[in-house]
Amino acid sequence: MSPRNGGKVFGLLLAGGVAAALCATVMVPLLAGLAGPASAASAARALPAMTLTYRVESKRHGLDQPATVRVWQLAYQDERRWRKELVQSSDPREIGAVMGMQGTTYTQYSAVTRRTTTEELPQAPMAPEQWLIPDRERFLEGKGYRKAPDADGQLVRYTKTETHLCLAPSPPGEQPLTGVVQPAVCGIAPNFQATETIVYRTDLGVPTAVTMQVEGLTTQSVVVTQLTTP
Repeated sequence: MSPRNGGKVFGLLLAGGVAAALCATVMVPLLAGLAGPASAASAARALPAMTLTYRVESKRHGLDQPATVRVWQLAYQDERRWRKELVQSSDPREIGAVMGMQGTTYTQYSAVTRRTTTEELPQAPMAPEQWLIPDRERFLEGKGYRKAPDADGQLVRYTKTETHLCLAPSPPGEQPLTGVVQPAVCGIAPNFQATETIVYRTDLGVPTAVTMQVEGLTTQSVVVTQLTTP
């Protein structure tokens, strides 16, 4: 990968790539390939029925810009029966957005356009969030995350740090890339580091906090503020 392409990686990191896993509007299909071989996926630990309230902060438009804040409420029964609604947002127009699975039908309502769209997903349902994929925790260590249980054993923390290439200046005659923000270290170094931290409740197998940092600055975070089970 060239430094120029590496810079594009960072642009995606802020605008919708790695860190977009933390953004509440990202929807991902539950495919066995995300977890591992079919035999492993079949033994996956299901998420419990629960009600979640969680806060998402995102600095997707640059490290020096105010964070976008969204608060979602999720009613989750199983992977084919869940509904989430946006109840607070930095952009009031978005409040009231709804997404959900009911059987094989995925539905999305935009409060901005006031339009509802549906999609049939008979093979693989959508997860309400990429960080809420059932049993994802079991495969994190194999993907390079370091595991560190808390002293009381009620929480476990997974951390992974990756190095990304900084964006090289545009070659003479080429149009400079727009919308790409790089950390300050790229002014003196050829690369930068991004760290993702995920905290799970050990009794439920549910993540309660997810954080993405770029050179020590938080660019994306999810915090579960309320979790109840039947």
